[in-house]
Amino acid sequence: TAGQQYYTNKFDQCNNNCKYEIFNVTKNNIYIFKLINPSPLSHMNIIFDKHIMIIIAIDGNNIQPINVSSIDLHGGQRIDVQIITNGNIGDQYYISVQTRSRAGIRYGKAILNYVSVNDTNITSNINEFDTTQHPKWDDFNYTTLQQNSFIGSTNPPNYVNNTFILLSTQDRFDVHNNIYFNGDKNIYNN
Repeated sequence: TAGQQYYTNKFDQCNNNCKYEIFNVTKNNIYIFKLINPSPLSHMNIIFDKHIMIIIAIDGNNIQPINVSSIDLHGGQRIDVQIITNGNIGDQYYISVQTRSRAGIRYGKAILNYVSVNDTNITSNINEFDTTQHPKWDDFNYTTLQQNSFIGSTNPPNYVNNTFILLSTQDRFDVHNNIYFNGDKNIYNN
């Protein structure tokens, strides 16, 4: 439900009941966020403003931890990230989500709210999030480099019997030439 908003009409305009999900955290702790992309149409990019995410598992499989400032999450993908809370009590930071690989960009936000151990109601003003921190919607090089940087914690088999290529609704696959592309960008050629 993070970033869930209530819309009043087909033009995605929010009414006065719009609220961001708030995640209360305490300073100097490690939190694990289990991120899931339920979208069948778009992958998304997630940023915890002014925090490094440490990816520790993908789709329930442990990987060698990797530090990232933002992460792409594909349709149905599940990624576990650790966040080290190094802010101060009263600080608030956006958790920002942006759709990728589709020209109609959508944003969602939640709030990481620093509280004391005994008080979970502290709120303060929050600065607006700079959405240019997200990769551009069509930066497929960013996506490819990030996905290729993940290294499993166990050795994969030495052989592969079948290859499965999963496509989103914006992707195309030329079965005769074995070429996968998104729009005019050639992404995979085997």
